[in-house]
Amino acid sequence: MRSKAGFTLIELLVVIAIIAILAAILFPVFARAREKARQTSCLNNQKQWALAWQMYLQDYDENIPPYALRILVPSPGWGTRWHILLLPYIKNEQIRLCPSNPEAYGASYGLSYGYNGYYLRDPAWGYGQGADVLSEITYPAQTFMTGETDGGNYFLYLPTQTTLWYAVKWDRQKWDRHNEGSNYAFCDGHAKWVSKSAVFGDWTNYYYAKR
Repeated sequence: MRSKAGFTLIELLVVIAIIAILAAILFPVFARAREKARQTSCLNNQKQWALAWQMYLQDYDENIPPYALRILVPSPGWGTRWHILLLPYIKNEQIRLCPSNPEAYGASYGLSYGYNGYYLRDPAWGYGQGADVLSEITYPAQTFMTGETDGGNYFLYLPTQTTLWYAVKWDRQKWDRHNEGSNYAFCDGHAKWVSKSAVFGDWTNYYYAKR
């Protein structure tokens, strides 16, 4: 007669099967919950960038921070980038990195976010929709200030730029880093998650400053 304190092989297999089923159900839930926490932390980073951007505007008579300062010597090119201009208002190096992108494409870059530089005070590109001062932004609550990249991109590239020259940079653009979307800071100072489908479906209303 079988001892009442023991288990048969079939009972043990049933218990193992139940545990495996529960694990299969719960692990994706835990993974989504963990990613949601990272998304929230990243969103807070973007909010801090947005607040720093607003403080810069106050100090410079609402002149929009450039993507990068232009230098002429020793040769023409780009100087200090936007995030370095804004860091004095934050004094927190940790907000440079999204928790889902801790490597940020190498230590030499150390930045998980790109600036909407085509349409925010960058006359070098010559876009008619570009804005130099805050009052020129038609809908600041709808216009991107920063968004997520994979590091190495200080720029927030457009969904339509898929030519060979932009291929690598475009691939580093992260429209779906967090649960089929990414976090963005907006020109009115708020930050929120926006789905990839929304950005691709109506990107001009997010990128253009003047419209």
